[in-house]
Amino acid sequence: MKNLDLPTSRNYLDEFIKRTILPARQKRSNTIFFLPGTGRTSLMRYITDRREVLEKELNIKFGNLTWLLVDTQNEEILISDWLRTIRKQKRKIPKARTSSLDQILEFLVDELRQRVLLCPLMSEEGISVTRLESLRRIKSPIIDFQFSFAREIKVEKMKNHLGNLAQFGLQSIWFMPFYTTEGIEAIIQNQIRQGFTKAKLKQKEKIIGLSGGYPRLVRFFLRNPEKLNTASWQEIEVKHFFNEIWDCLSEDSQQWLFKLISSKKAKLPLPGNYLVETRLIQRKNDHWRFFSPLFKNYIEFLAKSMPPQVTEKEGIISVSGKNIDLILSSQETKIFKLLWQKRNHIVSRDEIALILWGNNWYEKYSNWAIDQLMARIRRKLGDRTEQNLIKTIRGKGFTINS
Repeated sequence: MKNLDLPTSRNYLDEFIKRTILPARQKRSNTIFFLPGTGRTSLMRYITDRREVLEKELNIKFGNLTWLLVDTQNEEILISDWLRTIRKQKRKIPKARTSSLDQILEFLVDELRQRVLLCPLMSEEGISVTRLESLRRIKSPIIDFQFSFAREIKVEKMKNHLGNLAQFGLQSIWFMPFYTTEGIEAIIQNQIRQGFTKAKLKQKEKIIGLSGGYPRLVRFFLRNPEKLNTASWQEIEVKHFFNEIWDCLSEDSQQWLFKLISSKKAKLPLPGNYLVETRLIQRKNDHWRFFSPLFKNYIEFLAKSMPPQVTEKEGIISVSGKNIDLILSSQETKIFKLLWQKRNHIVSRDEIALILWGNNWYEKYSNWAIDQLMARIRRKLGDRTEQNLIKTIRGKGFTINS
């Protein structure tokens, strides 16, 4: 990953374009930019206004670049070439046919193989593009242009999260990350110049500590300094920010964050690149920590309120990362495996009775015993949340919905 220390001035966009678009063009490689809505609009307006000057300075033709806009509209994904939108060249693709960025790009693959691709996504989408069924959910911690660094992530390092984008000649992805401490200080100083009292400067440490540099939290506390003393993830706006971060994470990343809450740090597996490079987690004093104590509290709440996650790999079924064979008895394991094999369908009480008492189950049948057994399985699996993993279907049996 490479940082670009860019000026916090009106020259920012000039520098950003020179240090990103030009090298990409010289390498004749595709480039994707994931920018927030305000950043996307600013960049596109800037290029439109200064197109002739920039083309002369950079010795390139913006018409030779493919600017791809991606947006979601109801059940469709709308793709349009920004430089040609005057001629209404747009293409609608049903969401059902697209589950990854690779599939979306395949619609334009012949053109993209030969041209530089610049892809400012609509709204505030980020770089977590493992699942594009719902583009509006993909919202990483990215910021607009002021007081920031532009960061480059090499596609090769992120293949597990981004899909095989290398087939399109895509070598790197640029995004706008967290504020640095210096960036936060610059923002506060700017607020003071605009009329804020110097007393606000004393709140700097609190803002830095609670926000962790996450831009939207920084701005939230600057707008609402009275919230600093009673800061909580349950604040409606803060919770909304965290929901957006959570929704953009892959299942592996979500499970790792749960492990960070519940496991002894010495036993933690290595986190995925995405969590580290977007600074959602940070290494301090040989331990992994959440970027903000508020985000940690939010994850703790999710860990208590969400049902356990089931995974199956090479025939081994695990719940919350633990092999069920090591948690449940032989009978309990058979019942859970039956529920998992028939997930999204009901397993009747009679089927469970057959496992418990064999072919003569009807002679020994006991609803009370079945209920006690299912309660014991839930307890051992930690399935005691409001949204149970194993759901009781009154009068019929039990099911697991996946």
